[in-house]
Amino acid sequence: MAFNGVGNFWIAPNSTVVQDGWGWNGADHGAQYFSANPKTSNVELQMSHETKGRNSSGGVYYGFTVTNLSNVWVNYDLQGGGFS
Repeated sequence: MAFNGVGNFWIAPNSTVVQDGWGWNGADHGAQYFSANPKTSNVELQMSHETKGRNSSGGVYYGFTVTNLSNVWVNYDLQGGGFS
């Protein structure tokens, strides 16, 4: 399952944001890759710390960290999908 253009986010210059709690109603979709897709020109975003966990009901959620390596505010959305 691939996804593209999900959400509309902003990240401050030289900062890091943890985005946790992503999922599909608790369903386990196996290994998933998330990527920050910058909409702002001449910038660089770094993805790290991709996680997978289970909540108290046994549902699966995913998380990741986005770091802005640029000196300006960056607008981005998400894209990614499962490993094949």
